[in-house]
Amino acid sequence: MRADYVHPAEKIDEGSGWELIRKIVFGDGEDAIISELEEVGMEIVRKCDGLPLAIKVMAGVLFHKERTKTEWKKVVESDLWFRKEIKLSNALYLSYEDLPNHLKQCFLSCAFYHGISHRSDIIRLWVAEGFVIEELDSLMEVTAKDYYKELIARNLLQIDQRFEDGRLFVMHDVLRSFGEKLMEEEGIIISGENHCMNFQMASQGHRDSMSMMEGGCDLDDLQYLCNLNDLVISKLERARTTNFVLESKTFLRILTLGWTMHNNENNDEQSGEAERICKQLSPPATLEVLSINNFPGRQFPDWMVSTSLADLTFLALDKFPSCTALPPLGQLPNLKILHIEGGEAIKSIGPEFLGRRTPAFPKLEYLAFDSMRNWEEWVLRVAPIEDVHASNLNFFPNLEKCYFYDCPKLKNSIHPPTRLLQINGCPNLESMEKVGMLQLRKFEVVLPSEIKQLPKWISSLINMTLQSLQLFNMQCNSLVLDSCRKGKQNWHIIQHIPKVIIHSIGLETRLLRSPLVVSLVGRDPLAASLASHGRLAHRPLVASLASHCQLAYGI
Repeated sequence: MRADYVHPAEKIDEGSGWELIRKIVFGDGEDAIISELEEVGMEIVRKCDGLPLAIKVMAGVLFHKERTKTEWKKVVESDLWFRKEIKLSNALYLSYEDLPNHLKQCFLSCAFYHGISHRSDIIRLWVAEGFVIEELDSLMEVTAKDYYKELIARNLLQIDQRFEDGRLFVMHDVLRSFGEKLMEEEGIIISGENHCMNFQMASQGHRDSMSMMEGGCDLDDLQYLCNLNDLVISKLERARTTNFVLESKTFLRILTLGWTMHNNENNDEQSGEAERICKQLSPPATLEVLSINNFPGRQFPDWMVSTSLADLTFLALDKFPSCTALPPLGQLPNLKILHIEGGEAIKSIGPEFLGRRTPAFPKLEYLAFDSMRNWEEWVLRVAPIEDVHASNLNFFPNLEKCYFYDCPKLKNSIHPPTRLLQINGCPNLESMEKVGMLQLRKFEVVLPSEIKQLPKWISSLINMTLQSLQLFNMQCNSLVLDSCRKGKQNWHIIQHIPKVIIHSIGLETRLLRSPLVVSLVGRDPLAASLASHGRLAHRPLVASLASHCQLAYGI
């Protein structure tokens, strides 16, 4: 086997190599066993010739071995170290040979994926190719996820650090080339295509657990897949269906429905067809995660707020340009994360958003409004004499975080009872109405540079929450910052807040206040931002929300 797939790599010293193994293999409080295995561990480091990738994959091997000198000596004395190859490829051979047979096939299949790839794609491939050993009372997709986790633990795959749940992965170029060479030598053939829905496969006895479908197919064919766990249906504008629904798919936990829209232009016929298709895709009560993207209809289906969706914990509505009102999502009993983005036709959100049952949004912890370009108000009354919930605590009893991002026309809003409130891209905001007992702990806001004075709604909100507010973090122009200095016109508004951080736009300054010190510090803006304990978060993304959901609920 030629070594032409190996490119030069910087080497590390033996001490650093052993430290890398220690971090991967051992946890805290294992000093005794670390000391006992250090000598043989250093032998393994030397055999890796200081190559970090070789050391990492060997650490993956050692992680799955018994922590005894006898087992580690077997690794040192393996014949695979004596192949006529460079140290790196010998380490890769040893790591590969240490894999169980089913994981060898899975590892080799990853060589087809270049760059950053999706976990769902590779899992789907493993199931379709028959690499996954079927286990009693366990879906094959769940077993395949365990395979994926083991390849990660062995450092044969790397997760994209932007998503802590490991949904995206990448294979090191050297490992991918190594896998390709192995397949050439051993004559292994694996399909490199990203499998979509394979109905014939389902009819031949596979337990289908994670599938993707693109429109243009007859949705009635979904009837052949009985054990769906994760279903993505895209390009629904091309779909054909009669009366098929998903209610019978009792294993279904995650559902993504998507359309393709061009310039957000939809006629009556397209909107009506989208509403009809969406209505017929009514999911089962087992559903936990729902995402709807580029929906061209004028109203969402009734099943979205059906009491039967008792297990739904995550909902993302991303780009729905024709809907003029939000459904009564407050009656979903276990919803914990709600992301609403791109509702171009939404001008007002009223009491209908809460629904009629109380408490509304009983379990919601995270709420985000993003890119609501025409949204003007959020109110809890439809007329001066009709106050729906404004005087009681029958909504958002568990809300932890609330975000308003890129809502340029928003003028009036309620202040939902939340511990963290973040507002960015809302230059016309004039008032936030107090509702219920506010327990705001962190208030973070970005003011456009054209705003020269501290808005009254900010001072009013701070005054309303002064008993609970612990952190006020603001980004503004230098005039507003100067007005908040000690002795200046707005000092009395912020002086009793335990921690205040104010960044000025375009200047290398910030105002930091604690109970002991008030100081104006000149420094690099990025460094100041990173050093800030209460720094403003970046724009909330659906991806990060989904990541949080998967971490929290084991999806």
